[in-house]
Amino acid sequence: MDNELKALEDFLTEGSRTAYPNPTRHGCPPREFLKNLAKHKIPIEETAACIDHLRSCSECFLDYTRFSETILREKRRMRFIALGSIAALLCLVVVGEYVNYRGSTSPGQSTSLTTHGVTQAGIVTTLHFEDLSVVRGENEQSRLDRIPNIQRGVLNLSIYLPPDSEPGTYTLSILNKLADKESLLTFPGTAEMKGGHTVLQSSANLTSVPPGSYYLAIRHNNGDWRYYRIVLS
Repeated sequence: MDNELKALEDFLTEGSRTAYPNPTRHGCPPREFLKNLAKHKIPIEETAACIDHLRSCSECFLDYTRFSETILREKRRMRFIALGSIAALLCLVVVGEYVNYRGSTSPGQSTSLTTHGVTQAGIVTTLHFEDLSVVRGENEQSRLDRIPNIQRGVLNLSIYLPPDSEPGTYTLSILNKLADKESLLTFPGTAEMKGGHTVLQSSANLTSVPPGSYYLAIRHNNGDWRYYRIVLS
């Protein structure tokens, strides 16, 4: 039954296109009126006479059909643009959420042992030692990707210490060798709890230390030293 109705509609539509020629456009409304009719901008009480005319004027029927098809294409185009804009906005939101997530990720989950940033006060350097093994001997081998690379200069250090570390006053030293009695540089620091992590804050001027491999020694008050391999570049 639906197919028969569709066939009848198609027959009537095709008939309206060709069955009532009116080349002189006798009694035809202005084209702007037909365009507004296609846009549904004409009050309902003004459409009855025009609809009757469309049924008996192939030229007006064709104009109205073209206007309707153009409007339909424009609506589809605008809908596509709107969907594209929404998709782009969603992408921006997802990227923003990802950046925020990366910024708020627990330091222990960081994929980099060292991060740097430059301010007027110096190079902001963050070291992640939460799960980094301490060095216990000169001959102990360390994976290269597990040795922090630190940029030389005036540093503002933030060091995320192992989970068993305590807040308080710390001493930091840079050594050529573990057995050295004299350090190349010694400087103080203070550790506080931040987001469940013990973060050691310190400042140091490393411009006088040549590039190379060293040991960073860290001690809480008068406790034992902990040694970590570092590279200055």
